[in-house]
Amino acid sequence: MNRNSQIAMEATYDSSSKPWDKVGGPRAGTIAALGFGEGFGEGAGPEPGFKLFIGTKVGLYRSVDFDGATVHGWERLAAAPIGVMSMAVSPDFARDHTLIVGTDTGIYLSKDAGETWQVAQIPFSRSMVLTLCFSPNDLDDGVLVAGTLEDGIWYSHTRGESWYARSFGLLDATVFSLAFSPHFAQDETIYAGTDSAIYYSYNNARAWKQLDFPESAAPVLSLAVSLDFESDHTLYAATESQGLYRSANRGESWEKMPLPAGSVNALLVSRQNGLLAATEAGIFQSGDRGETWRCLVGLPDTISLALKAESPLQRDEVVVAGLVDQGAWMATNLDDWHALSIPPIRSILGLVLSPAFERDRLAYMYGLQEGIWRTEDGGMTWQDLNAALPSLDIHALVLSPGFCADHTVVAGSPEGVFISTDAGAHWQISAQDPAGVVCFSPNGRLLAASFVEQGVRVSGDLGQSWTNVPGPWDAGGKAVALAVTNRQHFYVALLEGVDETLNIWRGTPDHYEKVLSQPTRGNAVVSFWIPTDSAKSADSAESDADSSWYVSLGNRVWKFGASIAESTIGADMEDILSLTGCKHETGHILFACTGRHLYTSQDAMAWHMQHDFGTETAIAFALSPAYPSDRTAYALLLGGTLCQGVVGSL
Repeated sequence: MNRNSQIAMEATYDSSSKPWDKVGGPRAGTIAALGFGEGFGEGAGPEPGFKLFIGTKVGLYRSVDFDGATVHGWERLAAAPIGVMSMAVSPDFARDHTLIVGTDTGIYLSKDAGETWQVAQIPFSRSMVLTLCFSPNDLDDGVLVAGTLEDGIWYSHTRGESWYARSFGLLDATVFSLAFSPHFAQDETIYAGTDSAIYYSYNNARAWKQLDFPESAAPVLSLAVSLDFESDHTLYAATESQGLYRSANRGESWEKMPLPAGSVNALLVSRQNGLLAATEAGIFQSGDRGETWRCLVGLPDTISLALKAESPLQRDEVVVAGLVDQGAWMATNLDDWHALSIPPIRSILGLVLSPAFERDRLAYMYGLQEGIWRTEDGGMTWQDLNAALPSLDIHALVLSPGFCADHTVVAGSPEGVFISTDAGAHWQISAQDPAGVVCFSPNGRLLAASFVEQGVRVSGDLGQSWTNVPGPWDAGGKAVALAVTNRQHFYVALLEGVDETLNIWRGTPDHYEKVLSQPTRGNAVVSFWIPTDSAKSADSAESDADSSWYVSLGNRVWKFGASIAESTIGADMEDILSLTGCKHETGHILFACTGRHLYTSQDAMAWHMQHDFGTETAIAFALSPAYPSDRTAYALLLGGTLCQGVVGSL
């Protein structure tokens, strides 16, 4: 095997430093966590450098310009973790710039307002952290508590750097909410809302006791403690389906309050505006401890709230609300609610362009629990096609090679294979078994799909019937990449074995050859690029083996043909997310896109960096169907923003 790890940096055209234009994306998605940080930097707002943070499935964003009434720009914090579910901002943020986030894999800590991050030491690996809370006496005691999905309550006295379990007495390991007594330094009291009850600790989380809360009202999604708790002994409990409860005796007994909503997701108490409740029906406010309510704004499925209290420079309070699927809204002094302009923050996985994109401006993006989105204006605006989809969990999407005439779109999902023959307006389920990768042969006559339990199948009648394709996958394994030629030569990347070895198989149903075997680290991302020769007829008898073809895994690319050659791209941890190419007068041009960079090569050996995505992360890449005549390429950024740029020919 010929090995070459040299990256060539010379080229006749250099676009690596030229910015790409952001075209557009779908509306902002779900805001799981919010937080204000005061007194950071040299901002020009009413308070220098005042920052708003929003936590999402695709990471953390920080406001660039906040003028006290709205946010005029955002920056994605590239070093921050993804999968943010909870957030806690230091009470002394102006001095220590400390920010803690809980994710679906643990807890992360930043001491410079989100620029850099460290992984906290936690009791259990890869735990989902649902809630975080600073002690009101944090400057002196350094205490935080965290609630997890399955591992109970964690405690830190090192301002979030290290944690250990403190669940003694807790009979429920799912903790949705936590709240400190305002006088924690004296009474050491903390409250916890769980899946089945409310608990309290009177000794700094060393032990927990269950309160007499109605079991039928749980789960308890949010807790709030009165600012005058020492005198009025009042706390509030927001439930998933039974509305709001109040206790006026430190939790010994509870009464249901007349809040006109069943699902209450978040609570806030403020000196100026009383009690705020984020619910399924909107945001409500009470000025009399929950006795009466008024609806501030009818924003459905509001799940998070953040408060910026009044200050010497700004007398009014600012409230921000995070919604499911609809971004965030802001109001000053509870009036004039308006949507914040937020970039797309969705779990988008892939991008597919129409074969005639330069003319019809039609493209699709898709993702896990995000369904399918379509643009008809080149990416400036996007419409979800989810109303007709059998499932929103889309793992793969492909257009028919004859899409311009037949308008056929095929999607792979855990719910099966979905097919649309009207460009996505309507769908039918072709196969109900959990599906992974889907692909067409170049002439569009064959549709192939990988299935979780049934291996690989092929259809010659657009999914009306399927035939099993026998092969090594029949013995088990997971197909992570798939391609099929007009003559039914299959290319399958199969993840096999307990230690997860990635094997590349190539051949026909009567004979397969293992052409590559590599160990993997974590999730294997594999891309095939198999050139098609437009000069040959679709039914050419010439063997598919006469042409070179390419595969990427990790940061390496292999070229198969008369011989096998291997090359390395970029840094060791810079995995290739997309490998594609096009024909050129001198042969092939290959494009390898990582999350950080775009590389090109003419021989799959020497690679040239064409573009640096900077603080953004590219998750998908596509060439214009007119390339190389228009030299245009498209990248899908993490969250769902489409951008375009010029990519020069080597």
